[in-house]
Amino acid sequence: MKKAIKRIAQKSNRKLQEMMGGMEVNLILPIAELMRETQWHVEQLAGAAGMKIIQHIIADDARQLAGERRYARDGKDGQLWGRETGWVGFAGRKVSVERPRIRSRQTGREMKLPNYERLQQEPRLGQAMMDQMTLGLSTRNYEHAIQALCDGYGIKKSSVSRHFITASRRELEDLLSRKLSDLKIGAVFLDGVHRGGQCVIVALGVSRDGRKHCLGLWQGATENSATCESLLKDLIDRGLDSKQRYVFIVDGAKALSSAIQKKFPGSPLQRCQLHKRRNVKEHLPEVHQADVERRLKAAYAMFSYKDAKAALHRVMDHHVRPKRRLLFEHLGPNNEEVNTPAGHCANPGHSVESMWFVLHQARRRNDSQLIKRAAEVIRWMLEFGWDKEKGGIPHCLDADGGKCWWPHPEKKLWWPHGEALYALLIAHELTREPWCMEWYWKVHDWSFEHFPDRENGEWHQKLDKDGRVITEVVALPVKDPFHLPRNVMLALDVLNRLAT
Repeated sequence: MKKAIKRIAQKSNRKLQEMMGGMEVNLILPIAELMRETQWHVEQLAGAAGMKIIQHIIADDARQLAGERRYARDGKDGQLWGRETGWVGFAGRKVSVERPRIRSRQTGREMKLPNYERLQQEPRLGQAMMDQMTLGLSTRNYEHAIQALCDGYGIKKSSVSRHFITASRRELEDLLSRKLSDLKIGAVFLDGVHRGGQCVIVALGVSRDGRKHCLGLWQGATENSATCESLLKDLIDRGLDSKQRYVFIVDGAKALSSAIQKKFPGSPLQRCQLHKRRNVKEHLPEVHQADVERRLKAAYAMFSYKDAKAALHRVMDHHVRPKRRLLFEHLGPNNEEVNTPAGHCANPGHSVESMWFVLHQARRRNDSQLIKRAAEVIRWMLEFGWDKEKGGIPHCLDADGGKCWWPHPEKKLWWPHGEALYALLIAHELTREPWCMEWYWKVHDWSFEHFPDRENGEWHQKLDKDGRVITEVVALPVKDPFHLPRNVMLALDVLNRLAT
């Protein structure tokens, strides 16, 4: 062994001496040992380089469609609209990547990233699994499939479970303890997700640059007020400023909405469109559900003036029934009246409110015929809904004089009277019909006689059918913080215009 080493040394010395004559230097290195020691690092470097190239390819997609910056004025149709986690095929498996979202300025719809979609067409993973199944692999032999597809990284079922529990506990602890003050959150989605018989409330924040951030998870239901207040307190403790205004998107649970108004006063609430569609469907016969959901989706997807105008006229052409001098909220799939408890309901407050919406649109378009029709519906619904014996506007009535399906139909709430006062003012401004002010003073005098809380300088929210104050919860456990201030501000605008 020593002689062999000596011969190698002598040979190497001669080659070094002859180097200036153009001879190459050959060093004998333990290549096998070096590869064994550095193989993992080499593979990691190669994988990182490959992912870096993929990210550049995806970024180039975004540049081609939307330019370099979010608000670039370079004539391109695309506009950067945040980012989200996606995947590409790489090394025979799916790998998570962050991809930009691009929306068309013209249509408002998301644009496809062509190179990103090509990178998702990675055939090796599915082909390898198909080959194994063809060779007789059963679903029970999953461990062997993992070994084949993941290049030798086979793990026993029990070991996978232990590693997953340890890793997920650590990740969950990090998630629930991280600070939120640096995220610049603008909107917060809160929803209950049901898994394994348990309900978990998930808080998803959207920062001002369009990025989504999971803010936390809590076990409990959105109908539980203690759970809702606890999760909001945790968000505040971790840096979400309770004095700042955020847009909260919720599923409609009253406990959650009440907790948000308590912990984040002044922040607006938005009802989730998906939950709204689900709730509407649940009140309908199965035969009508698909058609109604289609209509709701179409309404939410409207972007053009033409479509919105058509939808506006559908309200007047279908929901308004001139022969009956009523407006119905619930119709059948062919716009027919439906013989159901909800189909018989006529709600004066909702109808009057929706008609001043129509008056606003008609005024913008200078549509005198639409103004006249909307004002007439306001008159019809007040004539129908006004309590001729006790005065005031009940919550809801049955169109045929039967028992009303609506909860607490006989109660008289402040908000329908406020909506009626503003609707009559705007109808008077646009039509100058004498009946507008006649009805205005009728509603005004009854409302100001019964709703004011003169002892405390406030307003009562709810009255019974005889006009006496009640304390039970009707509709919401709050004093209509939306309708009343809006009605006051809009009414003042009309009065100022009339005064000048």
